[in-house]
Amino acid sequence: MKNLRPAKIYQFGEFRLDATHLMLYQNECEMSFTPKIVETLLALVERSGQILSKDELMEIIWADTIVEESNLSQNLYLLRKIFKDTNTNGKPLIETLKRRGYRFNGDVREIPAAENNQNGNQNVVEEDFSDSEDLIGRRREISEIKKLLRQPDVRLVTLAGVGGTGKTRIAQATMKEMRAEFTDGAAFVELAAITNPKFVVSTIFQSLGLKEAGNKPILEILKNYLRAKEMLLVVDNFEQVVAAAADITELLSAAKEIKILITSRVLLRLPSERKFIVPPLALPEENRNYSSGEIESYSAVKLFIERARLVKPDLL
Repeated sequence: MKNLRPAKIYQFGEFRLDATHLMLYQNECEMSFTPKIVETLLALVERSGQILSKDELMEIIWADTIVEESNLSQNLYLLRKIFKDTNTNGKPLIETLKRRGYRFNGDVREIPAAENNQNGNQNVVEEDFSDSEDLIGRRREISEIKKLLRQPDVRLVTLAGVGGTGKTRIAQATMKEMRAEFTDGAAFVELAAITNPKFVVSTIFQSLGLKEAGNKPILEILKNYLRAKEMLLVVDNFEQVVAAAADITELLSAAKEIKILITSRVLLRLPSERKFIVPPLALPEENRNYSSGEIESYSAVKLFIERARLVKPDLL
């Protein structure tokens, strides 16, 4: 679909919002959000300082589609998770005003075209996952997951493990590295704000940018859309809606050329499921003395040091 959005870039703090391509960057690293989530942010940013009612936001984001209000709530929830420590004059970046609506409080600057694009081409920055601090010690896992997904008979892979092991980041890195291997690319579906299994299909539907057609069930529209696709679908945080596993089976049955990568704290227990347990990062043993070089060789320690240096660059 041809993109008719204006060529605009907005900067606020460490964030850069590309209105043309619906991309959000933090410190020049691309963040993985669905287009509708970025559209929600764009609607607020372009009207920074103004109060937008729920109905106004819904009309801007879903002008030609009838969707449930939970879609807007989900988008705002995910954006607030990113901006939770970002404040302007003591106010949250995305402020909720009771019974009135929402307001973006950031100091927004539109970047001139010449500043953003010195060579006449859109400046798009891709995050390099090969040496990202969030993926320290995870290259082996990513390689193994890619091998699994490349097997012709493997349609569904679940990355399972306890919270905090980096399942989401591993899935995002796998998606970015494999999207070119699928004719129709890859899509990321975030379920963090969903607790009711019956909303899983509508969230996938929305994430793919689909529109409703009369009274036709959205599951049928979704199946028809995916039936003609060869793509990788990454579905994140499935553990709280595991009762929707049957919907995943139905999508796989309808669309023979798609593959699904799921992150979850629990397995889906589907016959087609191939599990991949994500282990915690390696830690040094207790009650043993290590040299600085030895202890920094452990991936968990290395990750801690890298993140600490983001806060304190001169950390030794």
